[in-house]
Parts: sequence; C-alpha cells; structure tokens
Amino acid sequence: MIIDTLGLDAISTEPELTFNMSPNAHAVLFILVADAGVTNSDIDVWPHYIGNGAGRMVVLNKSDSMWEELRLPFEVEQQISKKVSSVAHMLGLLESQVYPISVQKGLVGKINAESVLL
Repeated sequence: MIIDTLGLDAISTEPELTFNMSPNAHAVLFILVADAGVTNSDIDVWPHYIGNGAGRMVVLNKSDSMWEELRLPFEVEQQISKKVSSVAHMLGLLESQVYPISVQKGLVGKINAESVLL
C-alpha cells in the first residue's frame, strides 16, 4: 500500500493517517526541497512519527537549484554532497539514505541523450 500524505500540511487534516501508518510502514519516502533542507516542521515530525532505520529514505527534490552556472562541476558536487551530509546528520540517517534528485536535469538528459544528467 502507498500513502501520499501530501506533505506536512496534511497532518492537520488527516493526522491519524500519517501518525498511525508511518511508524509501521516498511518504507517511508520523505521528500524535502533541496535548497531549504530540513525545516523546523520536519525536525518536529521526523523523530516522533517517522523515525530512523531501514526503509527510511529522504529525497532532496529540486537539487538543480544548487547547480549554479558560475561554479565548476566539482564545486556543485561538493555543495550537493554537503547538503546530503547535513540532512542525513539532522535526521539521524546514513548518507546512503538521502537521494538528491533533479527532475528538470533528468528531463534535459533524456531529451539531449546525456546519460550523466539522466
């Protein structure tokens, strides 16, 4: 079964769905906006209702927001890597449980047949 809570705003309208189902879920995919990282609301919700352990993953959506044109590729990689480390540390996860993604860059990679971007 897959449950999409539609973000933390859904907690106020469907709290029992999120709070009762999340701790028993085999997997939880927690989606954050990459440039914002972990917010105070995320910190409040994570330890009580999601927790650490197997099957807990974080997606850093819109990581392309950190791809500044004036930076060298290795600098962009360093910045994304630091964000992954920071998020993992704040939520008590391994870095391997945090996935930076960019749908926009993936689409560009697909259109231009650039496997690295894809």
